Amino acid sequence: MGSQDDFGFLQCWLKKEEVLQQERLLCNFQHVHLWDCDCIVKLPLLLQSFNFLRGITIENCPTVVSLPEVDLPSQLRSIEIRKCYALESFPETWMHINGTSLVRLFVEYCESLTHIARCQLPSSLESLSIGHCDSLQYISGGQLPSSLECLSIKHCCSLKDIAGGQLPSSLESLSIYKCDSLTNIARGQLPLNLKQLEIGYCNILQSLLCEENINNGSSENSSLLEYLNIHNCRSLTSLFFETEVPASLKHIELRGCLKLASLTSNANLPKALKWLHIVNCSMLEAIAERCTDDSSLESIEINDCQNLKFLPDDLHKCSHLQNISISMCRSLGSFPDGGLPSTKLTDLYIYGCWKLEALPNQMHNLTSLEK
Repeated sequence: MGSQDDFGFLQCWLKKEEVLQQERLLCNFQHVHLWDCDCIVKLPLLLQSFNFLRGITIENCPTVVSLPEVDLPSQLRSIEIRKCYALESFPETWMHINGTSLVRLFVEYCESLTHIARCQLPSSLESLSIGHCDSLQYISGGQLPSSLECLSIKHCCSLKDIAGGQLPSSLESLSIYKCDSLTNIARGQLPLNLKQLEIGYCNILQSLLCEENINNGSSENSSLLEYLNIHNCRSLTSLFFETEVPASLKHIELRGCLKLASLTSNANLPKALKWLHIVNCSMLEAIAERCTDDSSLESIEINDCQNLKFLPDDLHKCSHLQNISISMCRSLGSFPDGGLPSTKLTDLYIYGCWKLEALPNQMHNLTSLEK
């Protein structure tokens, strides 16, 4: 067997449970991969004897109902569970032991799993990914770990909320896809350190924030969010209810949000915003009333927004704007009186805007225009 310094990797194509019981498997492996163990109902206790174990992968073990109720190896950093269709729960000893090094938990295609942790997730956890767990009703009975930085949830159609809307401030990346029982993401505010938020195909999602929990009616949004991508959320009516769009936002992409009526509650686009792309948001009448004088906006692309009537009044003040593309916006009747920015605008594309009566004012000043 290898020494502690060797990279150990074990693959077991197991057909009989007795194989796992053999003492000769107890060694210094760093990664154990159990694969296609189609006769095992419950894993035995040997995993705690792998003193130097860094990772466990259990894949395509369709009859495994439970995992051993033992303490995890102290150096274990990663657990991956895939295609264990009968798995009903994780051991509580795996979730809340002290001194664990576990930083990553990946769970996919565990269709009988109703929750990840009945009480708490490991306090050291930094990355949690859950996918195709159709019976999952909640992630944890308590709050998510304060160390959690990345959370991905996909194809969990029974999940109604994420930790009661109490997301940890440590969270930097949140991705949610095809969770058809979610109506909102967070209570009051998004996590302070959240940088990237991606949501897709959540058909009854109404808002990112829970309306009844907006803090004391304050409109300030202290989130450091930079990247927002929402697509095909057909029931989404607002992004942040009465709170402002985070001032730190640099990238906004919205597609197929058919009931979204507005982007912002305070009439201004975020001054840090560089890229705005909106497609097929048929209820949207305006993207904003104004742009700030120090706007960072570089690109606007709006396509198939049938009810869009207005562009920001002072669009000409967006001195960094390089690209404007507006197509199939059949209710847009005119451009702002101030015209378009003349400093850096190189690309202008207008197509299928049937009510548009004239080109923007002062077109002759667009000296940087290339096409």
